[in-house]
Amino acid sequence: MKTKFYALCYVALSAPAIAQEIPPTQTVFFEKDPQIQPDLLLNQPSLNTPTTAPVKEGSSLEESINFAIVSKDWQKLEKLLNQYRTTTNFDPILYDYGLGALYRYQGRQKEAIALYQQILKRQPDLHYPRFDLAMMLYEDKRYVEAKTELETAKPYLRRRYKLWLTKF
Repeated sequence: MKTKFYALCYVALSAPAIAQEIPPTQTVFFEKDPQIQPDLLLNQPSLNTPTTAPVKEGSSLEESINFAIVSKDWQKLEKLLNQYRTTTNFDPILYDYGLGALYRYQGRQKEAIALYQQILKRQPDLHYPRFDLAMMLYEDKRYVEAKTELETAKPYLRRRYKLWLTKF
């Protein structure tokens, strides 16, 4: 009886000491480089960023369009753009910028990219539309074009965007 007990203890205690560790076939999640998705990064609310103030009563249509873009109120933006098309002081750059943002939200990436490229042909010194274009090109896996646009826009962006781009 004692020999069976000793034999059982010997096997139980020596098995873990003798066993060899088998390396995992898959890499552990923290060993992989994270996949950066700019749209996810850009849409995260920041605790340091102040929230957008609501549009004042009697604001211009342009201010309302800008607010709808910033606050990502896509239903309102669509209505405002339809209304804006018929105004006398129509600005095609503002209209295309708003329409491009709406197209991007709707998943119509190619159309949004084309609109933003037209904007920059007409007015190449608009740096934030260039930044948005770079993000869309990146999302569309057109990395070389995205890098070119980012490098062009980077010197003119706010510091927090520049810091974000160094991580990107």
